[in-house]
Amino acid sequence: MEAWTNCPQCGASLRGSRLEGHVRRVHPGGATTEAERLKIVQRRRGVKKLGLAALVVLAIAGAILLASILPRLGQREPSGLSAEGEPAWGTANATLDVFLFADYQCPFCQRFELEGGLDHILQRWVTTGEVRLVFKDLAFIDEDSFTAAEASQAVWALAPGNWTEWNRLVYERQGPERSGWASHANLVSLAREWGKVPLAEFTESLDDGRHRAEVDGDVAEARRAGVTSTPSIVVGTRRLNALDRSAVDAAIGEALREAGASG
Repeated sequence: MEAWTNCPQCGASLRGSRLEGHVRRVHPGGATTEAERLKIVQRRRGVKKLGLAALVVLAIAGAILLASILPRLGQREPSGLSAEGEPAWGTANATLDVFLFADYQCPFCQRFELEGGLDHILQRWVTTGEVRLVFKDLAFIDEDSFTAAEASQAVWALAPGNWTEWNRLVYERQGPERSGWASHANLVSLAREWGKVPLAEFTESLDDGRHRAEVDGDVAEARRAGVTSTPSIVVGTRRLNALDRSAVDAAIGEALREAGASG
């Protein structure tokens, strides 16, 4: 490795092989006077101060940027979700609204609904009156996902007291994704078999698409809140996998404690 040395005239630190060229280029007139040497030192100090100031500015800018990123990394930004007019389990005067996003064609949503995930939340949090679980459509698999979501909204509008039963029934009859099981005709047939919603009005609502705007609104809310998968639970400002019971319970418990403290 090449050794470093100092210029005997100005004290500059440089590689040994560059010393001769440095002297010819920087000190063509010979030795540097003490006054010139002092100016060189002062310039170096100025450069160091400028470099330090730049580092401080960069550090502050980095801290500001990090502070803006951390909330997104921790999924703590406000969700902006609305419970108004949405299907739900629980009472409107519950302490906390928790939001469930699902697609009726999603097999993981079926698992949440039929294999204890939903029942766990209902028994632990909703039946106590602490939580209202609000259903939101995140239709994304194909057009039949939107049709199934519109059918759900139709039942909520026509027979809200029977909506939870319909919701479960659809998941019980769920077929493979994109197989056509959630087509307009099949959902009308299912409603006819079920017999707990006015069939003519239900069919008409699917024909005229009157509930499509509600479904599109839910999807738009999901995007604004950063919800990108189903089934997802949003608790306060946190987005969670609905199948992760421990994480959901912890988030709900924390949100309720915060609500109690603020109250």
